[in-house]
Amino acid sequence: MTAYSTHQESGPAGLGKPFIEWADLWWRPLPDMAGQPGRRFCCRALATVGRSWLKAAPGWDQVQPAHDPFIFASNHSTRLEALLLPALLALHRRGRQVHFLADWNYLLWPLLGSLMRMNDPVIVTRKPARPHFLNIFKPWFKTTESPYRQAHRRLLAGESLGIFPEGTVNRRPDRLLRGHSGVARLSLETGAAIVPAGLQFAGPPSRFLHLDAMIVRVGRPLRPVPDYIGSTAPAAAVREWHACTMRAIADLSGKTWPPPNPRNNHAPAHPSLAN
Repeated sequence: MTAYSTHQESGPAGLGKPFIEWADLWWRPLPDMAGQPGRRFCCRALATVGRSWLKAAPGWDQVQPAHDPFIFASNHSTRLEALLLPALLALHRRGRQVHFLADWNYLLWPLLGSLMRMNDPVIVTRKPARPHFLNIFKPWFKTTESPYRQAHRRLLAGESLGIFPEGTVNRRPDRLLRGHSGVARLSLETGAAIVPAGLQFAGPPSRFLHLDAMIVRVGRPLRPVPDYIGSTAPAAAVREWHACTMRAIADLSGKTWPPPNPRNNHAPAHPSLAN
């Protein structure tokens, strides 16, 4: 039995449209951030920075609050999108946030960490710190509940999540990493749809810093069948759903999946986001 129903369509061809108009950046109402002036200001400020860099193609109606809860799953090309995408999504959704998984290493930076915490992220402490001595702070970021269980609980509570299934920044312009299958497992076991997204640069990729606009294509939701909701999904179903998700992201980002050589890529051997 297939683990999903197909609702995916490729992103449209027109590129370069601004994500949001200038007038909306500072005047669009954000009712879901009522009583939080600091969070509203940071959301608008980050969206202002992101507007000149991130461009939107049609498809963003799929991430409106009416579709909550869902998992926004995208490829991961630079570190900047981890900071700017949550703000742009919140502004687009009138202040209702999509909570991203965040690597605890980024939270060690005072200003960057404060901005990322405003997204109320699910903190992942799987990777060691660099430089190594910073690992003494790791216990401050760990909780008794694993990232997977936190994400599972939030989806069941009606919150939407943002996850980069590749698990790390991938600057290759031609192919995705194999990725981690925690997104697929979360979707199957909670019934949450996966909204695939593809990030693609308008100009040729740079080895060091991407200065060209990044196009954000959002696909139609991938909806799992309800067979495994509330139970542990079998490994075969998780692998199938993970492959479907990664191929949708590949189509939207103009990349291929799986990579020809799986060595040194993130294989979905254990479908979990747990530490």
